[in-house]
Parts: sequence; structure tokens; C-alpha cells
Amino acid sequence: MKYDNPPYSPKSVVQEIELIEDTTFVRVYDAMYLANMGAG
Repeated sequence: MKYDNPPYSPKSVVQEIELIEDTTFVRVYDAMYLANMGAG
């Protein structure tokens, strides 16, 4: 996937991990972030 404005710098260190069980990841935002995005 290519981003116009990626959420990381081009020389970021990358770590690959292997999950040993099914896992669900969620993205959590705080109220300040949501207010800045116009959602609050």
C-alpha cells in the first residue's frame, strides 16, 4: 500500500513479528486527537 503522507519516516526501523495465536489489533484515539480531526 502506498501512502501520499505515510505515518512514519522513510528511514524508520521495521520489526517483523510472528503471532502465535489469532489476535485482533485496534487503533485507539484520545479525545484531543478526535477534536483536532473535527470529530468532537
